Amino acid sequence: MIRRPLLPALAAALLLAACNPAEVVGDVQQLQQQSKQLSDSIRQHTGSQPQVGANRHNGKLVLITVVFDSSQLPTQTLPQLQTLLQAEVQKHFGEAAENIQISFVFPGQ
Repeated sequence: MIRRPLLPALAAALLLAACNPAEVVGDVQQLQQQSKQLSDSIRQHTGSQPQVGANRHNGKLVLITVVFDSSQLPTQTLPQLQTLLQAEVQKHFGEAAENIQISFVFPGQ
């Protein structure tokens, strides 16, 4: 019979054994690189350099966040930005995101 204090340690060991830390770090680095490439591509198309973040869950691209600073607002309309971002996300990430969030940051008073 396994003693009770050993059960949590055994469970943690089993969970960690299923996770490869080197693979996780590689995935994060790839996501950052793809986000940077997307940001640069958006700048080429709009003239505005946004901050871009990406979120994967269980290997699926669930959210792309694009944040434009008020000092560099793109001149495209929101529907034009939507079309552009959907195409560029597909190009740089190799799949469509479930959601794309576009934000604009304005300074407070």
